Amino acid sequence: MARPQFVTPEAQRYIDQRLPALVGDTGAPEVVIPATGVNSECYILRYPLGGHYVLRVFERPRLHSAYRTVMLLAARHELPMPRMVASEQGLLIRMRYSRTFLLEEFVTGELLMEAGVSDKTMAPVLDSLARMHDVRVQRWGYPKNLKTGSYRNQCLGRVERILAGIPADSEILQPGEADKWAGFVRVQWRNLPEPEDFCPVHHHLAPDDIMISLDQQRAMFLDNGALRFGHFAHDLEDVLAWGMEDGKLEREALKGEYFKRRKTLPAGYDYTPIEPFFHAEHCLKKVRSALRKLGRGDTPQRAVAEMHAERMREVVASVE
Repeated sequence: MARPQFVTPEAQRYIDQRLPALVGDTGAPEVVIPATGVNSECYILRYPLGGHYVLRVFERPRLHSAYRTVMLLAARHELPMPRMVASEQGLLIRMRYSRTFLLEEFVTGELLMEAGVSDKTMAPVLDSLARMHDVRVQRWGYPKNLKTGSYRNQCLGRVERILAGIPADSEILQPGEADKWAGFVRVQWRNLPEPEDFCPVHHHLAPDDIMISLDQQRAMFLDNGALRFGHFAHDLEDVLAWGMEDGKLEREALKGEYFKRRKTLPAGYDYTPIEPFFHAEHCLKKVRSALRKLGRGDTPQRAVAEMHAERMREVVASVE
């Protein structure tokens, strides 16, 4: 669902009729629609008595159920995510409002995209990321739909779908480059072993998905609806890219700081053999996303696509 530009009637009725009893405040809240950090109908509520919440509104109960499962998982494992306050998805709620609702605590701080990427702000991000990735499970997939099949094959299939979304005749690609990248991915995939266990993965981390505390000592992950169990490299490559884009932090230094914080990896763990595959996946994902936006008329995305295409060439050259 697209981010709303105003409070929808269903949400307003729920805020007026149901929330006073849930939050213990009968005063009218200030309602703010977030400019960034969410991809669905979502409101920030500030109540007169000091309560501060995020209200998520769902049209499809399946999406609500999946998000609720993530929030329960976060609470059970004490993941660095907001706390769920209430979840209402019963039949009476759906009949009355034609929506379901999930209320979570509002996390006070500054989004990483506003605070900026630096050694100081990245330290709590890496702390939180390592803590989340140190949770181990035996199956992969979304928490509501865990799987036992080959994760390795799933990784290859995902990258091949990304490649299929990059037009081979795009102006930012060199002749024959799409085929070259596809061949590179398949070669590097052979170095990817079948994981023995998995961890929670945010799967689309961006600087507007992370709240840094005001003292810059803690980081919380926001907008966690896509969280699933998988390989930590998906999140790690997102984070490593920020330092490269910002131009201040080195990839190797960030990587070293992350692995210093990991506690459940085997002694002597070496990321190097599988790094090109996941690094390539990240670059290709960014190229595809930028080209799609460019196709919708977002002309600045051409420079973004070209930047990530060049990064992909560097990944290929690094192992040739």
